Amino acid sequence: MHPDASAKMPEFSRLAYQYYSRVEGRWQYVSLDTRFPVGIMPAYSFANESDGKLTLMFESLAFVGLGKEVEGRMIRSNLEISRESNNHEFVRQYWVQADGTARQWPAVEYEYTRRR
Repeated sequence: MHPDASAKMPEFSRLAYQYYSRVEGRWQYVSLDTRFPVGIMPAYSFANESDGKLTLMFESLAFVGLGKEVEGRMIRSNLEISRESNNHEFVRQYWVQADGTARQWPAVEYEYTRRR
């Protein structure tokens, strides 16, 4: 993934792979993103898709922020994949900061459209 030429944002690259492990009985996801100084980011599902959405949980990460705004705090994060059609889906990432409030907020949203 990379920004569209018309996007008003700095260039970046993101690679992501999703796989269903029949041995573990769950979805596995891993991504690498040039915007984040954390390396490989693995995530796993704990349930099947529900109401057209699949939720995966990331391992805790030691950052909050993008680019030069990285603060170095621990967060928990989940990834919600919502398929609108075979050619269109949304991926939303929600964060929970390790500050004791358990407040969750939408941090990132990606919209994917298959080009043919």
